[in-house]
Amino acid sequence: MQNNKVLNYTLLHQLGVGGMAEVWYAENEIGKKAAVKVLLPKFCADEAIVARFQNEAKVMVQLDHPNIRQAYDYTTVDGRPCMVMEYLEGDDLSTRMKHGERFTDEQLKKWWNQIADALNYTHAEGIVHRDLKPSNIFVDKKGNVKLLDFGIAKLKESISMTRTGAMMGTLMYMSPEQVMDTKHIDAKTDIYSLAVTFVHLLMGKAPYDTTTSNDFEIRENIVRHELDLSGIPAEWQNFLRPYLAKNPKERPALKAFDADSADRGGFVPPVVPEPSASVAAASEETVVGGGANVEGTSVAEEGTVADVPPMDSDENTVAESSSAQPQPQPQPQPKPKSQPRSRKVWPWVLAVVLAVVVLLVLLVRGCADGAKTENKEERKPAANDTVALQGDAAGTADTTALMADAEMTEEENKEEQTSSDESTSGVTYQNGSIMVNGKACYKMVYVAGGTFTMGCAGEQGSDCYIDETPAHEVTVSGFYMGETEVTQALWKAVMGSEPTYNGGWTSGMGRGDNYPAYRMGYYDIVNKFIPKLNKLTGKKFRLPTEAEWEYAARGGNKSHGYKYSGSNNVGDVAWIVKNCGSKMHPVKGMWANELGLYDMSGNVCEWCSDYYGSYSSSAQINPKGASSSLCRVNRGGSWFAGDGRVTERDYCTPDSHSAYVGFRLVIVQ
Repeated sequence: MQNNKVLNYTLLHQLGVGGMAEVWYAENEIGKKAAVKVLLPKFCADEAIVARFQNEAKVMVQLDHPNIRQAYDYTTVDGRPCMVMEYLEGDDLSTRMKHGERFTDEQLKKWWNQIADALNYTHAEGIVHRDLKPSNIFVDKKGNVKLLDFGIAKLKESISMTRTGAMMGTLMYMSPEQVMDTKHIDAKTDIYSLAVTFVHLLMGKAPYDTTTSNDFEIRENIVRHELDLSGIPAEWQNFLRPYLAKNPKERPALKAFDADSADRGGFVPPVVPEPSASVAAASEETVVGGGANVEGTSVAEEGTVADVPPMDSDENTVAESSSAQPQPQPQPQPKPKSQPRSRKVWPWVLAVVLAVVVLLVLLVRGCADGAKTENKEERKPAANDTVALQGDAAGTADTTALMADAEMTEEENKEEQTSSDESTSGVTYQNGSIMVNGKACYKMVYVAGGTFTMGCAGEQGSDCYIDETPAHEVTVSGFYMGETEVTQALWKAVMGSEPTYNGGWTSGMGRGDNYPAYRMGYYDIVNKFIPKLNKLTGKKFRLPTEAEWEYAARGGNKSHGYKYSGSNNVGDVAWIVKNCGSKMHPVKGMWANELGLYDMSGNVCEWCSDYYGSYSSSAQINPKGASSSLCRVNRGGSWFAGDGRVTERDYCTPDSHSAYVGFRLVIVQ
C-alpha cells in the first residue's frame, strides 16, 4: 500500500497475502486493533471481483452477532477496495485439526449452539452463507466461535453474478441441491453444510475420502448416498441425521443440541423466513470461495469453488496468529504462472453434478451456474475417455447413435399425440429453415467438415481449465447447425405450450418470441421436443456433439482462431455478466462468427449430446464423448457467466431446468 492510512486506522504490518487480497494489522489513534483486507492491485479493474469484495463488506457490516466476525467499514484507498474488520486472535477449526487437535463433546456442543444461533440470525436477515466449513469457523482465545467469510453469501436484494451452473461453495460440505443447482438454494443449504462440518469435526477427518474419490464421485455420493455416520457417537448421529436429509424440505430448523432446554447458552431458535427468490449471489463464479478473512501464517485447507479465482482460495487463506502481539510475517511466494488458475466456481450450473471425470476445478469458472474455486489441476478426468467413432465421410455412423437418445418412449409418444395438433400443424422444413405457418422461423447454417485442434489451444492463453486439456486433433463430418439458439417462438410452435419448470419464462429473465428458449432439461429436449419436431418435419434433428459444437463455435474451416466465437473481444459477440443487465437478450443481438452463427458465446449455455467426461489425447473422428456420466455437457457460457470462451466446458444433470441453459439444433442432410 502506498498509503498506510485506511480511514482512521494506520496499517502497521502485513499479516498475509492471499490469492486476491492482502491483510494488514492496523490500529487507530486510541489503539483499537483491526484487520484490514485490501484487494490486490491486479484485480481492482475486474468488476466481478470488486463486486464480490463489496458483497462481502455489504453482508458483514449489516450483521451484529457475537458469533459472527464484525466488519467496521469499507472504503477505497489509492483505487483499491479496503475492508476494515474485527481483529481476531486464535485459529480456525481447519488449522486446529491439521495440528492434530481433537475436540471434546462439551466444546462441540457449545460451538454447535453458537453457530446455530448465528445462522438463525443471518437467515432471519435474509442472508445465506453458502460456504460453511471448518476453515470458516474461527475459535477465539476465549473458546468462542466466529463465522467467517461471507464473500459468497446470498442477499435478498442483490443481483447474482454467478456463472450458469457454476458451483458456489466448497464441494466437501455442499448440500445435494447446491451440487445440482447453485441458483436455487436457501437457508436449508447452510443447515446441511453445518451438519457435514460437524461430522468432520467429530470424526477428525474429512467426510469423504479424497485420496480414493475424485470430485465426480464425491458429487455422486452427496446427491445419491447417505453420509456414513458410523464413526461418530450415537447421540450425535441421532441429532445430525435429520439435518442431512437429501430433500431440503425434510430438514428441520436449527436448534440447540439440548433443545428441550431452550435457554441453553442463551439460544432460542427464531422463526427462519425463506429468502426471496431474487436472492443474489456474490460476484460469481465470478467469484466464489474463501476470503482472506483470516489473518496470519498458517495455510488452511483447499477446496473452495469459484468462477473466477476466489477472493482468497483456502490454499491462500492465512489464519490469525494466536499470539497477543502480532509479529510481521514473511510474504508467501506467488504461485507459478504455469499453473492453471483456480476454477471460477460453475458456476448453476450448477446446476451440476459432473460426468465421470475428475473434475473441474472447481466449479468456479458456472453454466451448470457455473462457480468453481477448485484448483483447475484438481479437476480430474472421468474414468471413461472419449470414444472415437470411425464414421463414414457423411457422418452417418454416429448420427444413428445420437438419434437413439432422441427417441420417444411409447408412453411419451402417446402422451405427445394427445397435445394440440392445431398449434403445431404449421411446422415444416423448407429450403434450409424450419418454417412456421409458411414463414422461416429457424435457419440452419451449413458447417463444412474438417479437422481442428479441440481443447486448450494457443488462442486461449493461460485461461484454460484442466478439463479443457489435453488439446487433441478431431475430425468432424459436415452438418447443418441452427443459426441461433432455439427460440421461444419455435418451442411454442412445436410443443404448443411454454415450459412451466421453476416459473417458466418470465420477463425478468427474458421473455419473447425472439428470446432463447430456456428451463428445458436435456430429457425434455431429446425425448419430447426433438422427436415431435422430427415427426412434423420428416427430418432428423438432434443436439450437436461437443466436438461439433466447438468446431462450429471456432468458425469451422473459416476459423480465424478467435478466443471467443467470432472475436477476441467478448463484448462484440457475447451477452455476459458485464454487459447483459442481469438478464438474457433476444438472439442475434451481437456479431455472428465466421460461419454466420450467433450467440455461440454468451446469452445462454447450450446443451450438447455428450456425457461430460475427460478428453482423450488421441486423434478422433466424430467423437461422441464419455460412455457414461451423471451429467451432460453445456457449452458457450451465458448471460450469467463472465467468460464464454470457445473451449470452456460446463455440465448439468440432464433433469435440471436452468434459466441459463438453452439449446441449438443440428441436422445431417
